[in-house]
Amino acid sequence: MKNIITTIVAALFVTATYFAQEKAPTPKAEYKPKQAAAPAPVLRDEALCKAWKLISYERFSVVNTPEENQKQDGVTYMADGTVFLTMDGVAKTGTWSNDKTRVWVNMVFDNGEKYKFKIVTLTADQFEYIYQDKELMSTKYTCGVQKK
Repeated sequence: MKNIITTIVAALFVTATYFAQEKAPTPKAEYKPKQAAAPAPVLRDEALCKAWKLISYERFSVVNTPEENQKQDGVTYMADGTVFLTMDGVAKTGTWSNDKTRVWVNMVFDNGEKYKFKIVTLTADQFEYIYQDKELMSTKYTCGVQKK
């Protein structure tokens, strides 16, 4: 019986000694006041800043030339963020910007309409983008540099 009590007391002593040891103090994080976040920059891809004229459009994998009401369709992006869009013969004016990836072009027009285009191809003389309308129909537009 003495052996059991001695073993229990020894175990309690070892346990108490183990947990009573001081651990290295955790360094406290130094307080640094947060600085006001800078406003997010408006991104504009300068390669877009041209007058683009509609060459063709593709729906359901069928490439079409512009119809009669689309003969003057195109888009002009200005470096100051102004955009001039003619779509299905209807001219609109507004502002534009890119997202961080420079894949999406966001446009807000003076009448409150908002469009979002996905850039597929952008070269010095060709611009292809996809637009999905309210009915969820996607159309791929191919534009070339408009000659003056």
